[in-house]
Amino acid sequence: MLPAYTCDDQQSDFFSNDEYNLDSLFNELTPHDHHDYPPPHPNPFYSNFVPPSAETSNMLITGEEETHPLDFAPSSIEEWLNHNTSDHITVDDPGTTLRLQAPSQPGPHDPDNVPFNAETRLNIGDYLTNFRPPVLSTDGVSTFPHEFEGEPKPLGEPLPPPVNRNHRASTRTHQFLFHPYSHQPGDHESQAPESGPSMVQPPLLPSYAVNDPLHVEIVRSALDHVIDYAVNIHCLLNQKARKKLVEEALNNAVNSICPHTLAGTRKKWVKKNKKALYQTISDPFRKIMTACKRIARAKIQTGYRLRPEPWSGISEPEHQGKTVQDLIDDNIFPPKFSVGNDGHALENRVVWDIILNALQEVGYQRYLRTLDSMMPTAIVAVYCALSELSSGRLVDIEFGADAFKDRYDALQHYINQKVAHDIAFSERWKDYEQVTRARLLEI
Repeated sequence: MLPAYTCDDQQSDFFSNDEYNLDSLFNELTPHDHHDYPPPHPNPFYSNFVPPSAETSNMLITGEEETHPLDFAPSSIEEWLNHNTSDHITVDDPGTTLRLQAPSQPGPHDPDNVPFNAETRLNIGDYLTNFRPPVLSTDGVSTFPHEFEGEPKPLGEPLPPPVNRNHRASTRTHQFLFHPYSHQPGDHESQAPESGPSMVQPPLLPSYAVNDPLHVEIVRSALDHVIDYAVNIHCLLNQKARKKLVEEALNNAVNSICPHTLAGTRKKWVKKNKKALYQTISDPFRKIMTACKRIARAKIQTGYRLRPEPWSGISEPEHQGKTVQDLIDDNIFPPKFSVGNDGHALENRVVWDIILNALQEVGYQRYLRTLDSMMPTAIVAVYCALSELSSGRLVDIEFGADAFKDRYDALQHYINQKVAHDIAFSERWKDYEQVTRARLLEI
């Protein structure tokens, strides 16, 4: 009995004729015993083989029986082949002589010469030399006729289902690969709009209201602009300059927060509310200057040794008056009290403490980017506090832009010129700014 095999439709039609019925053909093979029939030549495309037995010698094995597994040890095959050394008849031409033989050596119908293993299966080419082995497709699970001249489809793309007119559908299932779409849609590809309700901005009410969320956001944005300006650009502005800055900050805030509101409406809103918001938005200038003046008063007594020792017997008013006059001498610029103990200008410890403590007190540490504004502010605050003790007794002096703006501008100009033309000073100044920013983040 021949083992079952798989063939295409043309081949199945050929073997369906009574003249070539395998059962009758097999019974006519008298020179050899059925049980001594050698196993067919291994083929890499089919791995299941059912050996013939006495019960099945006159039966044609069906496709369902084909699925029974069988494991051959290589040694048993060699012994079996050695035992059956006689020549077997092959079917070279179905129209003339019908002879069957299991090929023992690779022939022209087996170009791959793949060794037998548990994964190989049988096909009709192992018995009939007119039927060449099929071609395995690139997906590893489908086959083509040997004369197939097309291009096998790429891995992962399923082949067209075969047409089986004379056979039942195979119960064997294959695992096809699925490659997900990994390409991101380009600009030319349309995308579905996001679902959900759209956020509609509330209208810009003409008059400022403290409980209006839109007005609160506008004021917060304007305050950020003014704080950054006071901390990094200029802190001692007169009232006219402050009003101009507040109006600019409000315009920037309204334009960025209400871009869909008409430009004329935004301008009218700023014009109507800038006066009412002036005190609130310009308050950072007052906070910084007040903090610097208060801290300077507390620091100068010990920082510049204005108070004599307890057992010195020196008059404090005389000592303070004399020491202060020496520190604020206008003939020395930058001021003597702004020089550090190591002789570097603008690195006095009292001035540095005022910068750190004032920004920490008002909560503006994160705004500091440069010392171009805070350094002159702290130095002028020290100058104001020292001037209050120039007579030996405390005389209150208001720390404002009208009285100290000229000194402030002179100090800022000095810093800008030194940074622009003195390379050594510029590098040290940048390092000093970096150290100051780092310290502010620690405290």
